[in-house]
Amino acid sequence: MTKAWHAPVIALLLVFSAIGPASTQQDIAGVASLIDGDTIEIHGQRIRLSGIDAPEGSQLCVRPNGERWRCGQQSSFALADRI
Repeated sequence: MTKAWHAPVIALLLVFSAIGPASTQQDIAGVASLIDGDTIEIHGQRIRLSGIDAPEGSQLCVRPNGERWRCGQQSSFALADRI
């Protein structure tokens, strides 16, 4: 199970699109919980960053030398650093 990282979101979130069948673009403000490298959650609403595809939070990747690394966790940390 991955941890959700919290960061205050002050800027207007226009570049995000809501996940789900009734997705409509709307203004959302509040404290964001990081789900993974391309998804956040605010007030129970999951929001994916438009045009970004990142590994899932628990995903492992393999380097050319065969070494496994936690690329999903690293992508989550990178997004946390940005917001």
